Amino acid sequence: MTKPVGLELCSSRQIVHIRFPASVSALHVRNVVGQLTIGSIPVEYNTLLDFTETKHLDIPTMEMLDLAMKRRKMLPSHPPAPVRTAMLGVSAAIADALDAWESFLTESPPVIVFARFDNEAQAIDWLTARPA
Repeated sequence: MTKPVGLELCSSRQIVHIRFPASVSALHVRNVVGQLTIGSIPVEYNTLLDFTETKHLDIPTMEMLDLAMKRRKMLPSHPPAPVRTAMLGVSAAIADALDAWESFLTESPPVIVFARFDNEAQAIDWLTARPA
């Protein structure tokens, strides 16, 4: 594995900022999902997935589906508001893989909603805005 994933919790805003390295493998994502599973990251926190350094994702589709389903099972069936996931710095090289990840977690009504940003301040504003 290359450089590890960076995790920063902000309890006052209920956000976790996850910084991915230049090359992301399934092991990186499994480690993040593991942190959610053991409670190191509260599952109800909104998430900032920071891909500004990421140039390559190497996650097989079936593994991506499995990890998405593990993430989904951690969340309530009908939360009062969906968990927000902001993606920062998504390059064209990794956009298709992230589109697939989102598609595995799309349902109605939504339990997780996604948005992409080029600016960290805008992403944090969106993550901390009160639900409409």
